[in-house]
Amino acid sequence: RLSEGSLDFETQEVKVVINKDGAIESILPKARLDSMRIVEDFMLLANKCVAIHIDNVVCNSAYYCRRVMRCLFFFIVFFLGVRTIHPLFAQQYSLRQYTVVDGLPQSQVNTLVEDQHGYLWIGTNGGLACFDGRDFKTYTTLDGLLSNSITSLTIDSHQNLWIVHPRGITKFDGVYFKKFTAPAQTAGVRRVSRVFELGDSLIILSRPGVIGKIFNDSIYYWDKPVAENKMIYFAQRTPSMDVCFYLNDSSFLILSQNGKRKVISHRKIFGRALNILNFDTDLLIETDSGFYTLDIEKSLFTRKN
Repeated sequence: RLSEGSLDFETQEVKVVINKDGAIESILPKARLDSMRIVEDFMLLANKCVAIHIDNVVCNSAYYCRRVMRCLFFFIVFFLGVRTIHPLFAQQYSLRQYTVVDGLPQSQVNTLVEDQHGYLWIGTNGGLACFDGRDFKTYTTLDGLLSNSITSLTIDSHQNLWIVHPRGITKFDGVYFKKFTAPAQTAGVRRVSRVFELGDSLIILSRPGVIGKIFNDSIYYWDKPVAENKMIYFAQRTPSMDVCFYLNDSSFLILSQNGKRKVISHRKIFGRALNILNFDTDLLIETDSGFYTLDIEKSLFTRKN
């Protein structure tokens, strides 16, 4: 890292002073600590190391590059507040810092999703924000959210925004909010992880391996085991819009748009899957033995060289 010189950011850290009435009294410059500069140095170095690793991956890595660059871009915008960084990135992006002073409900951003109009929906630990490219509009429990803590966002085919909270879900159709929580008879409280649109229903993924279903804005079930004595390690929507669950018995469970289930085992092909992602029209699986694509219709794994 020393070979690239020290970092010099133009963005000035500030401290917001609030008076006893809760109003902003002043915004004062805040000295940058050497410790923070070191942290930022290591953050950028980590991303550089990831880029070098991706460049050395044998398979086609275009998807990885797009994914990492997008994550890096939003990470820098919302966390580092960098206006100018290494010239390699400065040639590609014009960056600006956005904080609570600009209208974010809270500084810790957990999830981002873009709607069909280009608006950016941002989930934080302090509420929901919609960014139109210039201004933020915020929503909290006072507006109708089930909770201000937001862990995931999904937009369905009808442009409804599904907002995932640790203990429930809020649906926002652009005008009204509707809340969904576990029924009273549900055994135990499970943390909601993600939601997937599947046909005319919404599938809820909870830990440690139960799923729920919302149909016609009503809870069909909330805590149904995905399979007997099975746990879900991770899940992915496939290019064909099915939902793929990776289970703890070395198998993939596919939930199709027509409601059918299909189980595909990889025991004879590789040891374990490390990640699932979409690459063009393929379902790409990173494993302990390299990369494979999965043809769901043929139940066929093909090694990628």
